[in-house]
Amino acid sequence: MIIGIGVDIVDVERVEDLLRSFGDRLEEKLLSHHEREVVGSKARRAESLAARVAAKEAVIKAFGTDELIPFRSIEIAGSGPLGVRLSGRAKRAFDAAGAANIFVSISHEAELAIAVAVLEG
Repeated sequence: MIIGIGVDIVDVERVEDLLRSFGDRLEEKLLSHHEREVVGSKARRAESLAARVAAKEAVIKAFGTDELIPFRSIEIAGSGPLGVRLSGRAKRAFDAAGAANIFVSISHEAELAIAVAVLEG
């Protein structure tokens, strides 16, 4: 049974501007060590980062909570089939929602990145 759905879209140009302003510090604030390795290995770094930011936002929306959930407590694992690893507040929100599984799909083009997250109970 589906118990939550979230979707988010991110402007890649905005992420490019943030990368120019903050560089690696931006990724350190938003991504796990493993995610930084994946994003850093991509030729189109801003698109990859934008897609992961959209995925994390979609996951938070799927939880359906007003609680502030840090992006680093959500790890989008992999670069082909995606998995999601949760810790801290994100894991507590997942458990509180009564979820058993979470599914994430991302897509990006030159200008936009989009993600959908589905919580299954």
